[in-house]
Amino acid sequence: MNHIMSSVPRFTGGSIIFSLRHSATVLSFNMLLKTDSDTFMNLAKIINKLYREEIDFEGYFYSGWVRKVPNPETKKFHQSPRTKNHKTFVAEGFVYPDYYCLGSGYFLSRSLLAEIVKLHRQPTPCQVEDVYTGFLVKEVMGYTWLPFPEKSRLNFGVKLKFHDWQLYPQWKKNPELLASHRMNCRSMATLYKQILKDSALLKTFLV
Repeated sequence: MNHIMSSVPRFTGGSIIFSLRHSATVLSFNMLLKTDSDTFMNLAKIINKLYREEIDFEGYFYSGWVRKVPNPETKKFHQSPRTKNHKTFVAEGFVYPDYYCLGSGYFLSRSLLAEIVKLHRQPTPCQVEDVYTGFLVKEVMGYTWLPFPEKSRLNFGVKLKFHDWQLYPQWKKNPELLASHRMNCRSMATLYKQILKDSALLKTFLV
């Protein structure tokens, strides 16, 4: 893996594809990591996990914090009456992918990214960007590919909002924790300082 790009801001479906296309144009990488600005990650653990799984970085790859959609054929979106460019808009008849990765953290290989960009359409049928990305992945592959078995897939932490005093104990006691989502800047700074003072925990953040 040559480069990792992170922290693409929250956009609508069409805008996220534009950002991915721009990244592929100006950066050299085999694998791209899209995440949110309120996500705290242990990149060393994540990268080591990818290599342990012997991922083919040249092939199609899409994985991260995975959400399963029950009954995608009948799933109803919050359809925005305001505008087709609103971030919650979904066109009539749009079908959810069976799985998609939440925007707090997912990987896309360059080869797969190039294919989903080609399939992007206007008007965009789904402006919920994470779902739309998963939808395009399914369009390319015929299914949303999950490269890891259920018990060992690359799963980014737990979607819980901890108080400042809880974050450090969570990272210390859970060796499998890869990321924490929905953190504000103050919480991140507090956690960062606590990790720096804990030599054993700090080692897990070093490649």
